[in-house]
Amino acid sequence: MNNDILKTIPECRQYTQDEVYQFNYLFWGLAFLVGLNFSHADQGPMRHFELKPSEMKDWGLYFWGIFLVLFGLIAAILLRVFIDYRQIGILKWYLAILAAYIIGIYLNTKRV
Repeated sequence: MNNDILKTIPECRQYTQDEVYQFNYLFWGLAFLVGLNFSHADQGPMRHFELKPSEMKDWGLYFWGIFLVLFGLIAAILLRVFIDYRQIGILKWYLAILAAYIIGIYLNTKRV
């Protein structure tokens, strides 16, 4: 469809590249990050990479290096997400929902 035709339709809004980036990165990027799990990486030398304290005490430098890289990557992504959320004005809502989620998990584990 021609862009000139779209501009004549009052209900049609043309998003900027920044708005498209923010939606795709913040919505899909965060969902992807949260959705990651170790079962996809459970191949070869990563087969024994477990985040249990009983397993972590026996890790060598290789696993600690992987852990630090993964931790750094996740921290960098979350920092970027928090900065972007603050810029678009939803950080307080995101943190409130995150706190409610964590409290819900905590209360659910106390119930069992």
